[in-house]
Amino acid sequence: LEKLKAQNEQIVKRLDSHDKRFDEVNKRFDEGNSRLNTLTIGFLSIVGVLVTGLLGIIVKIALFPNAV
Repeated sequence: LEKLKAQNEQIVKRLDSHDKRFDEVNKRFDEGNSRLNTLTIGFLSIVGVLVTGLLGIIVKIALFPNAV
């Protein structure tokens, strides 16, 4: 019975160490994910401004071809 208790404690310690490793990996993944989200938002903002400008130019040319 004592041997089983000792084995159980070893298993619990191993599981705790694995949980810590998984938490570290999960934390790194979350950091990378938030960086990717920030880059994506920045990129899409720049693209949105450029597309809006191009659409403005196209509409101006299409609706007012003789305007100065």
